[in-house]
Amino acid sequence: MKTLRNNTNRRQIFELPHDFVCKDDACMCTVVDRRVRDLNPQTGEYGVRAEQVRAPFAIHLAARGSSPALPDEVVNVPSVAAAISRGTLSVD
Repeated sequence: MKTLRNNTNRRQIFELPHDFVCKDDACMCTVVDRRVRDLNPQTGEYGVRAEQVRAPFAIHLAARGSSPALPDEVVNVPSVAAAISRGTLSVD
């Protein structure tokens, strides 16, 4: 498990995409309902249907704050890796 620490005096937000962070047995994504307009080809009328989609988990780091323990794969997320290389984020 990794802990991310914000080294700046401003808030940082990172999305953790499903492909990088989630495992088969533990998914961190949030399932949300999305309303979609749908065309009925038989009647030609539009209706509304709800479908469930996965939204990636996001980390909100306060200025000089730390995250809770996260999976080791979090350092492979491109935006997190870029922040680590710039020195604006460190890993414990």
